[in-house]
Amino acid sequence: MVEEQVDLIRTRVQLQMVFTPSAPVRRVDLLAGRREQIGQVLSAVSQSGQHAIVFGERGVGKTSLAGLIHEIWSDVARDITSVIAPRVNCDGGDDFQSIWAKIADEIVLIFEKRAVDWKALPENGAFQTALMELEVGNASPALVRRALDLSGYKFILVIDEFDRLENREAVRMIADTIKMLADHLVDATLIVVGVADTVDGLIEEHASIDRSLMQVLVPRMTHEELEEIVRKGLTSVGMTIDPTPLGRIVALSQGLPSYSHLLGLNSALEAVKNGRKNVDIADISAGLQAALKTIQESIRNAYYDATVSSHKDNLYKQVLLACALTNVDELGYFAPADVREPMSAIMNRRYDIPSFMRHLRDFCTAKRGCILQHSSEQTRPRYRFRNPLMQPYVLLRGIEENTLPESLLPPPSA
Repeated sequence: MVEEQVDLIRTRVQLQMVFTPSAPVRRVDLLAGRREQIGQVLSAVSQSGQHAIVFGERGVGKTSLAGLIHEIWSDVARDITSVIAPRVNCDGGDDFQSIWAKIADEIVLIFEKRAVDWKALPENGAFQTALMELEVGNASPALVRRALDLSGYKFILVIDEFDRLENREAVRMIADTIKMLADHLVDATLIVVGVADTVDGLIEEHASIDRSLMQVLVPRMTHEELEEIVRKGLTSVGMTIDPTPLGRIVALSQGLPSYSHLLGLNSALEAVKNGRKNVDIADISAGLQAALKTIQESIRNAYYDATVSSHKDNLYKQVLLACALTNVDELGYFAPADVREPMSAIMNRRYDIPSFMRHLRDFCTAKRGCILQHSSEQTRPRYRFRNPLMQPYVLLRGIEENTLPESLLPPPSA
C-alpha cells in the first residue's frame, strides 16, 4: 500500500512537469502534431539564405514550436555542439539595439552553460569583439552579419512576440538584417514569431526579403493533434484515458493546446487523487472546476466586464457563448451568420442576425472590454476573440452555469 501511495505521489509531480498550460513545451518528446510546420521551419534552417516567420493566433503553440526547432534540427543533422540557438522576447519598449543586446546576452549564457571559454579561443577574437559591441547596444545589420559570420557556429535565432514591438525603425532594421544575412549566405537562420500582421509589417519594410522568408502559418490544432498532446502526456507518466473524456477535453480546447494541457492536467490529477491511473468521464467534471479556478485572473475579469449588465434579461452571456461555439477560420475569425445557429439553440428559439448584431458591436467597444476584435474588411464584417484563450473559457463557464447544452459541444470526431 505504501508503495502504491508513493507511486501516485510521484505521478502527481510528474503530471505537472509534462502538462504545462502556462508555459511553452520544452521537451521534444512531448511536442505534439505540427509536422507540416516543423518541416517548413526545418527547410528554412537547412537552406543557406533562408529565414522564417512563424505566425498565427495567440495560444496556438508558436513559441513551443520555434523554441524546440534547434533540438529537432540538431537531432536530424546529428550536429549539436556547433549550434547556438538563443531565443528572446520583444516588448513594447524594445528597439533594434536592445533586441540584439538581449540576443548577445543569451549567446554568452549558452557558452557559459556549456562551460566553453570562447573568449580564449584565438580564432574567435573578431567574433568576441563584435559580440561585445552588440552587448553594449551598438548593433547594426552589418555588425550582426559580421558577428554571426565570424563565429564558426551555426545560429538559429528566435525573436518571439515580435508583434509587441512598437518601434517601426526596429522592424525596418530587422528586415534589413534578414536581407543582409540572406545576401551573404551567413550560416544563421532568423526565426521571427508573431501574429499575422507581423508578416505584412516585415515585408512592407523590405519587399525583397519575401523570397528569403519562409512564411509558416500555425493554425489551431486539429482534434488528432490535441488528442496526441493528452495521450503523450499521460503515457509518459504511465496513465491512460477513456475515449469519452479524451473527446470532451479536445472539444473544449477549441484547437488551443494550452487548454488541452490545462484540462488534461486537472482531470488526471483528479484521477490520481482517487487512487487511479486511468482518467474517466467522472474526472472531467471535477477537473473542469479545478481548471476554472486556475485560469488567469485577466481572462476572468475580461469575461465579467463583457457580460455584466444591470438589466436582468440582457443577452450578453448568451451571445458571447454563441460566438465561442462558432467555427472560426485559420486566423480565428467568424461571421455574424455563424452566430445564428448556436444562438438559436442556446435560446431554444429562432434568432436572426439583427437580434444580436448590437451585442457583437458592443463587444468591440471599451465598455465591454473589447473582448471581440472587428476585422478591417468593411463589406463582410468578421469578428474574433481578441484573446483566443477566452473562447474555451467561455465554453467552460457555459458548462459551469448550465447555459451550454451538452448537445452543442463540438463532437470529438469534428
